[in-house]
Parts: sequence; C-alpha cells; structure tokens
Amino acid sequence: MSNVLSKIVVSIKNRTFFAKVKKKLKQIFNKNNSTSDSELAALYAKTEDLSLQIQSLTSQLDGVKKSLSIMQNNVAATVAKSQTMMWQCFVEEGETNIEARKRFFRTLPPAVGTVRYVQTAVLILMKQLDRICWENGLIYWLDFDTLLGAIRHKGFVPWVCDATIGMPRPDADKLVKLLSHDQDICAEDEYTVVDGIFRRRLQVRYRNIESGNQFFCVNIHLFDYCRDDSMALWNKHITLRKAFNTEFDRLSKSKTLISQANSHEKCLALFKAHKTKNDKAIGISQVPAPYVISAFDNPAVGDAVKYCYRIADMFPLENISFEGYNFQAPVCPEKFILKQYMDMYDIPDDMLPDIDREKNNEIYQGLEYIFDKYHVNIENIK
Repeated sequence: MSNVLSKIVVSIKNRTFFAKVKKKLKQIFNKNNSTSDSELAALYAKTEDLSLQIQSLTSQLDGVKKSLSIMQNNVAATVAKSQTMMWQCFVEEGETNIEARKRFFRTLPPAVGTVRYVQTAVLILMKQLDRICWENGLIYWLDFDTLLGAIRHKGFVPWVCDATIGMPRPDADKLVKLLSHDQDICAEDEYTVVDGIFRRRLQVRYRNIESGNQFFCVNIHLFDYCRDDSMALWNKHITLRKAFNTEFDRLSKSKTLISQANSHEKCLALFKAHKTKNDKAIGISQVPAPYVISAFDNPAVGDAVKYCYRIADMFPLENISFEGYNFQAPVCPEKFILKQYMDMYDIPDDMLPDIDREKNNEIYQGLEYIFDKYHVNIENIK
C-alpha cells in the first residue's frame, strides 16, 4: 500500500496542472474580450483554492506513507521475534536450531483434498517427462519450489500445486519437437503476457484434456549457456530485460498498436530484437559453456538474486527423491537453492494453495480423465 501512496504523492507533486489551467484561462480571456477581469480573478481564486487543497492532501499522504512504513517495520520486527521464540520452544534437547527447523518441515503433513489430487496428477506428468528426457538424453533438473520441496519435504511443498524444472535452451527446444508427436503429453510453447510481462511461456501439459488442463502443468524455466557469472554481466542482463519491459509497456498502450491485427507479431518482433541485443551483450553461447544463466525469455527475476550458475557446481546431476520417485537435481542441491531462497527453513509469509476453488468442477473433470487413464484410485492417494 505504501508503494501506491508513494506513486500518488510523486504524481501530484510533479503535476503542472494548475499552471496549465492558468495559461488556458489567459488564452480564453485573450480570445474572448467579453470575459471580465473580475470573472477571470474569480476563476484564478478557485484554481488557487483547489491547489491549496491538493497540497494539503499531498501532506496528509506523506504522513500516511510515513505511518505505514513505521507499521510495516514494527510488524516485521514482531514476526521476527515471534519466530525466534517459536523455534526456541520447538528445539529438543541436544538439537541445534537448524536441525529443529529441518524436523519441522520434514514432519509437516502433505496436502489433502483437491490440492493433493492435483499434485498427484502433476507427479504423473513429471514421471512421463522424466522418462522422455532420459530416453532422449535431455538435460533437466528440478528447480525453484519443486527443488525446495524435494530438499525440505521429500516431495511437493504442501501448498504448491504445480512443478518447475530448469532446462538449457537446446534441450528444451528438442523437447518441444519430441512432444509434438507424443500421444499423452504436449508442450505449450507460446509468447504471451503473464502478469503484465511479455515472455515465452513453456509448459508441459496433458494432451486431450478438454477441461481443467491449465491446472496440471510442469513449468520449464529456460537457461542459456554463457561465458561467465560476474555480477556485472548479470546486472547488464537485468537492465536489458527491464529496458524491453519498459518499451513493451509503451508499445502495448499505443492505440495504434491495439487497433492493428498484427499487434502480437509486432510485440514478438520487439522481443526478439531485444533478446538478440541481450545475447550479444552477455555472450550467450549456443553450445555448452562454463556457465548457465536464466534466459531472457523468462521475466526479470530480480536484482538481488543472480540466477547464473557454474556448470561445475551443478554437474554431474544427481538423483533426488521426490514423492518416492527419483528425479534429476544439481549435484549440490542445497547450495543451488540458496540463491533462490535466503532461508529455506524459514516459515514463509504465504502458505495458501495457489488454486482457484471456484474452478473445482473443471479441476475434477480433468482429474477424472487423468486418474482413469493412469489407473489411479483416489482412495489410495496419501
């Protein structure tokens, strides 16, 4: 909320609205001699009065912003104190704090009901995908909250319904071609707007599901090979991605573009031009190189976290247990995941499942097809 108020305050302070009003009034006066000095003075007075009201509002908003900032700091401090006290109470004799935290997450019960059913359907999809990658020599690894779940819960994070894997671009492109001929699963590969950001969205889904298919997916996070993992290179990468986001926002709001039938093609052409510039600037390689970096196709993932890894710190990939099955993971998964989560054994702010309860009918239609095809007895799901 404080960010919104800040934008409002800045917007008000930067306006030259009243100067423009006065200029317009003077133009009207010059064109229309019938407007008397007293009438013009009255209009000026109303303008000045409105200006004073706006200034007062600006001052009040500044005060609210300051109060909100203090409240946020107080809440954060209270949460930190509460968690410290909680962990101290949870620690058993002879146990360290980190051992207690690991025990806490390891013993958390899995999801139940709809969330668990969706996780089961996604797990089937993951097993299919793992088999295809293995048979065709494709590189992949569990990533983000899926890798976090494997390390911390030995399976799905209880409140997460989908899965994410990382793949080098050459392997991902080969996978898309392979899945175009698969009878059971397919790759949804499209350039689209997600949460206001134009990007390539690559997901593996079930084929032939008419309803609810959007709820069962494995997200593929693309990586490119690059020459080094310096912070300067990463900052350049992020700067170029943000530059594209800014230009895309400007282009997408253009009335001329909106009215054109080929608007998507124009956005895609802009994206590819910026991607080419980025790839040249940071030395993207089409063949294996010493490092991998989060691809330009993904949304900018932040300034503080550098999603660039040394191949030697990732390979050879190793098996990691996930819901009782082995999947591929970086050779040092905990070291790998630390770049993405500052403290993976901290209690997260949001533990609500990301699932639309209003779409339950669609979800269960999809589940019915999946469980029937793969002979899953819903009563045996744990």
